[in-house]
Amino acid sequence: MMTEGTPSQKTNTGLKVFWLANLISSIGLGVFFVAFNWLTVKNYGAYGISMITIAIAIPQTLLVLFGGLVSDSINKQTLFKLCQSLYAILGIAVFISCLDEVPPLWFLVLLNFAGGLIIAFYSPNRTSLISSLVPESKITTTQQMFYFATGLGWLLGSILA
Repeated sequence: MMTEGTPSQKTNTGLKVFWLANLISSIGLGVFFVAFNWLTVKNYGAYGISMITIAIAIPQTLLVLFGGLVSDSINKQTLFKLCQSLYAILGIAVFISCLDEVPPLWFLVLLNFAGGLIIAFYSPNRTSLISSLVPESKITTTQQMFYFATGLGWLLGSILA
């Protein structure tokens, strides 16, 4: 006979799966960022890296408040899955564009701008999802564990790249 877990056990399991998914996603992003930046620096130098950095920073900075409002008004899990899917599409777009020749700088800037748009929605959404999985007294500690997973993922992704 199967017994269902208590709500606390379900939340802990959900939180662990979400943490692991965050770690795996961050490893992929770490690899992507190293490869993307290497491609840009190798072909376009300091000017190229400046342009893609500006391209990701503008939407990320200007739209993060809007991303938080959207995250609070629609299904958080759907938005999270959408952001993850869009990241994968960006990676595939870079891969395909590099098959025949070096993509032009304007295309790399456009892709990084799109990445900044995704981050503007992803970051507040992830925070909101974490907050909904734990009691209010554990939000800060849990957020720190997710920041650790993100940093560890970027580190491991950079090493893999």
